[in-house]
Amino acid sequence: MHFTQHTSNANKEKHCDEGIHLTLKVPTSPYPFWESHRYYGYAASIKKRVKHTLVNTFASTVFSDKKTALPFSLSGQYRLTIETDIPGQGITAIFGPSGSGKTTLLRCLAGLECVPNSKVQFKGSVWQSPSQFIPPNKRPIGMVFQEPSLFSHLTVEENLRYAIKRAKPFPSHGSATPNSEINKNVINKKTLVELLGIEHLLNHNTKVLSGGERQRVAMARTLLTQPQLLLMDEPLSALDAARKQEVLPYLERLKEELNIPVVYVSHSVEEVSRLADHLMVIENGECTAAGSIHTLPLSPSVHFQSESQQAVIIDAFLSERDTQYGLIKADFPGGHLWVKDSGNALHSPQRLQIQAKDVSIALTEPSNTSVLNRLPVVITEIRSSSNAMATLVLTIGNDDNHSTQLLAQVTKRSVDNLGLQTGMPVWAMIKSIAIAR
Repeated sequence: MHFTQHTSNANKEKHCDEGIHLTLKVPTSPYPFWESHRYYGYAASIKKRVKHTLVNTFASTVFSDKKTALPFSLSGQYRLTIETDIPGQGITAIFGPSGSGKTTLLRCLAGLECVPNSKVQFKGSVWQSPSQFIPPNKRPIGMVFQEPSLFSHLTVEENLRYAIKRAKPFPSHGSATPNSEINKNVINKKTLVELLGIEHLLNHNTKVLSGGERQRVAMARTLLTQPQLLLMDEPLSALDAARKQEVLPYLERLKEELNIPVVYVSHSVEEVSRLADHLMVIENGECTAAGSIHTLPLSPSVHFQSESQQAVIIDAFLSERDTQYGLIKADFPGGHLWVKDSGNALHSPQRLQIQAKDVSIALTEPSNTSVLNRLPVVITEIRSSSNAMATLVLTIGNDDNHSTQLLAQVTKRSVDNLGLQTGMPVWAMIKSIAIAR
C-alpha cells in the first residue's frame, strides 16, 4: 500500500477509505481548560467561563446548539503540524526523539486531544473535523500505554473477562468497513492467550506478575475489546532490557497472526526494525519522512538511524534446515543467507536485520574464509558518511523486480585502495552470527 506524506485528492480519498488520514495542527501552549475539557460536546456547559477567561487567548469561539465545536483560531504557534496518510494494515511505527510529538499524534488518534481545525479519518469514518468530534469511547480503538493499568484486585482471568464483557460493536459513523469484515477479525480469547504465552498466569493475581507479564496481560485485555485499530504508546519503554527481549517475540507473533492495523509509537530503533511494516519519522512536530520500513532507511536524508546503527530490514522465508550445524537458510528476492536456527518452522516468514558495519567487501569471491554468507552484488551508490567512513548501497540480484538492497560501511581508505566505483560488481560478506532476527 502506498504511504506518503503528500497525496493527490484522488489518492487521498482512496487512503481515507482504506487507512487513516490525519491533518493536525496542535497548539504550542497547553492551556488548563484545553487539557481538562477536551471534548467538543462538553464545552457548552462552560460557555460562560470560556467567554470570560479565554477571550484574549483565542480569536474566535463558536458554539452550536447540539454538537458544540471549538474552531479556535490561534496565533500560529504549533507543537505538531502534520498532514499524512497511514496504511490501514500492518504496523506503522511513529519514530522520533523525545518531545517530537509522537505521543501527541497518538492521543489525537485516540480522541484524548481535541484539536481545532484538524481532521482525523479512519477507513471512511470521520472521527474529528472542524464540525464534529467522536469521543474516545465511541471510536473502535484499543490503546496500550507505557504502564499497564491492570485491576490489581482481580486475577489475570478476571481482567480478561472484564474486557470481554465490555466488548461491543462500535457505531460505524459512516465507516466504509462492512460488518462482515469486522466479524472476520474478531479476536478469540483462547488464541490470544496462547499467542501471548499467558496460559499459566490466568489464576495469578496481577500484583505478583513481572513487568513483561503485566504488559502481555494488558495487551490481551486491550485486544479482547475487539478494536479495529490498536494504538501502542511506547509499550516496552518501562521494561528493562531482559524483559523487553522477553516481550518482543510475542509482539512479532501477534503481528503475524492478527489482522488488525497498529500504530506503534517508539524511539527505539530495535523495536521499530523488528516490528514495523511502515515508518513515519517525526522531528520538531513535523513528519519529515514516511514510507516502507524496507526502503526508507536506505534514504540518506532520513534521520532514522545513526551512522553506527545503519541497517537494512529484509523479510525472508525459511527454506532449508542444517540440523548438523544449527543453521537455517533464509531466502529473499535475489539471494539467500544462512542464519542461526531459532527453531521456526520451514516456509515461515523471518525478518532479518543486517547492520552496515557487519558487511565487508571483496573484489573477487573469497575462499578459505569462515564467513558463510558471500553474495555477488553491484555497487549502486557510494555515500560519504563522515571524515573517515563511506556507506555503499549494494544491490543483490539482477532483476529490478527480484532484487534486494544492502548497506555496507567501509573506510574511505578501503574505497580508494579497492578502487570502488558505482556500477562495479563486488562480493559482500556477512557473518551468520551478525544477522539479527
